[in-house]
Amino acid sequence: MKFCMHCGAEINEDAIVCVKCGRAVESKPKNSNNNNGLLTAAKVFMIIGCVAYPTIGLIYGLLLLTATIATAPMIIGAIVFIICFCIPLSWTIPLTVTVNKKIRNREPIGVGIKICTLLFVNMVAGILLLCHNEE
Repeated sequence: MKFCMHCGAEINEDAIVCVKCGRAVESKPKNSNNNNGLLTAAKVFMIIGCVAYPTIGLIYGLLLLTATIATAPMIIGAIVFIICFCIPLSWTIPLTVTVNKKIRNREPIGVGIKICTLLFVNMVAGILLLCHNEE
């Protein structure tokens, strides 16, 4: 299956007109090596972001938990651990999986996903995705 370049609807491979928006279906030009390199670099940086956030949070949280004996600092350490370790995984992994699926299926990546990647996963990966030309 392929997707309409205008509305993003899924259409048949041999369709001439998009069923959803009614516009003529254009053949998708091949990505240049430059764009493929941008996408590969973006995927690498996204994977680094998925590994770096939880690792840093785990180390930081464990250091806080082991450095203190009193109960109040242990609770604060546990809260910091949850914030720095668990919560980033809720957005880094799903965004990375979504972007990788879209790249693999050669689907257009929306600007919203690109900006969320920039803000929540990895700044370099988000900039590379924003620089990627879909056309």
